[in-house]
Amino acid sequence: KKKSQRKRLSANKSKKESSKKKRIVKKPIGIFFKFILFILKVFFILLVAIGISGGGLLTGIVYGYLSTTVPVQPEQLEIRTGLTSYIYDADGNIIMELTGSQNINRIPITYDQMPLYLEQAFIAIEDERFYNHIGIDTRRILSSIYSIVKNRGRIMQGGSTITQQVVKHVTGKWDQSIERKVQEWYNAILLERKYDKKRILTLYANVINEGNGCYGVQAAANYYFDKDVSELSLAECAVLAAIPNAPSTYNPATEKGREEVQFRMKLVLDKMLELGFIDKKEYDSALNEKLEYKFVRKTAIEKPTTYFV
Repeated sequence: KKKSQRKRLSANKSKKESSKKKRIVKKPIGIFFKFILFILKVFFILLVAIGISGGGLLTGIVYGYLSTTVPVQPEQLEIRTGLTSYIYDADGNIIMELTGSQNINRIPITYDQMPLYLEQAFIAIEDERFYNHIGIDTRRILSSIYSIVKNRGRIMQGGSTITQQVVKHVTGKWDQSIERKVQEWYNAILLERKYDKKRILTLYANVINEGNGCYGVQAAANYYFDKDVSELSLAECAVLAAIPNAPSTYNPATEKGREEVQFRMKLVLDKMLELGFIDKKEYDSALNEKLEYKFVRKTAIEKPTTYFV
């Protein structure tokens, strides 16, 4: 009995000692995890605080940009400057075309003068959700950001809507800054609230740079094809929609430019077909059309500074 009692006592003693050891081993690990948990909590609180303060700072900056935005004025939308002037002879023939010191050849049109193909071409290649957005296209903006990241900082596509491009042209603000972009977005939204889509699209057609001193589609139609804008074919409309993206690159007046504009014209037609603006028959017919560039200046003499003029 004594032996069995001693065994039980020694067993109990060894259990107590082992439990003490276990507690001694567990205690530092528990403290370590509590410390890590505490650090994580502090880190999370700091992140939330930074997020709130950063968000507040960002809100303040954006508010500052918006409060200093100068809205587009109605007179800026009236195409009164940069218009082409003509000198006629006694029989009413144009003998001189004057485009001013900045060589701006512009002849404004109304919405009714714009062919449907041209309207659809612009929307297809520049702003496919034009009739649905409020002036800015969030999907296009996010897509543009993704494209920049994907292409390692290279800008492969723009995020500007047709309305934003109108704002750029009438305000003359092209600098690459966040402030200018935020103000452009705000002005585009204001413009859409004041004017209908037809008016905005007509403004776009009258202000865009079509290259070779042509600003607006009427001057471009005259110069490149010797036609009134209302007479343009589908292929010719696609060309005029292609040029504004980079007028010096897509310049039909040079051999390299004609190759480049032909490639972009196909992109325009591809997009028009994809969006259902044209069918396959119209698409094929436009691709097979042989474009005849005229490069017409309505002038009978070389210099506007002659004694005769």
